[in-house]
Amino acid sequence: MPSPAEHTPSPLELHVFDLYDSIPLGTHSLCQECSRSAQPLQLGRPLSMYHAGSQFGCDGRRILFVGKNARGDVGVDHGRSFLDTTAEADKLIGKWDSRALGSWPFMAYTREIVKNCYPDLSFPEAWERVALTNLVKCNEQEHSTSNSSADGTPYSVAAHCLVKLQVFRRELDVLQPTHVVFFTGRAYDCFLGEAMFGLQWRDAPGSGPHTVADCGGKELPWWEGFVVRDGSIPCRILRTGHPQFKPKDSFVKLVSDWLMKE
Repeated sequence: MPSPAEHTPSPLELHVFDLYDSIPLGTHSLCQECSRSAQPLQLGRPLSMYHAGSQFGCDGRRILFVGKNARGDVGVDHGRSFLDTTAEADKLIGKWDSRALGSWPFMAYTREIVKNCYPDLSFPEAWERVALTNLVKCNEQEHSTSNSSADGTPYSVAAHCLVKLQVFRRELDVLQPTHVVFFTGRAYDCFLGEAMFGLQWRDAPGSGPHTVADCGGKELPWWEGFVVRDGSIPCRILRTGHPQFKPKDSFVKLVSDWLMKE
């Protein structure tokens, strides 16, 4: 495993980067059309997926965590049309030192969920078992600073990225996750479920877009579903709320229990 001072992209991360190049992400005519559709808002450069661990899937589970939109212009410029955020993700999640973990609930809560899923591993080892990405690869600059919790993504930008260019759907084809957790709330529901997975999508019994769970006395959006293919269930999906302003212990336990029950 690389030292804390280094970051070597995993083979899977490199595969996803090649996918971005093949689109090509950021310079495709649909990306240019998307930028025009967002005006007068200004979009930042596309950000890569945050993380795809070197041991992703080695135990039969391939857990993918998904956020809403990219935040800021963090990442390394390797001369490609997108920024590489994988080293930044290691820092934000506190991979090598939990004291480096910031106050951003998205990363702090995800870290605890990962630890719960792999209790016998050190956190750096557990982190290498999971993946993390965002639905929308670009952000509008007004609300995208790292200290802002606002998601100002216009519908047209989400539609270009998710429907027309299908960047996230292509990531799924590469990653082939067995479990996907969307920390997106209801704002992106029109792009999820059957809209994304087609006729292979099924709502879990008793669950749907308006279902909620009790999270420490607060209502938490909680939509469970799964994909059916050739009579089997290769992927289970949970769309829940963003961790911001949620009771940490309750939120972490709910998501961890869902991931561990299968």
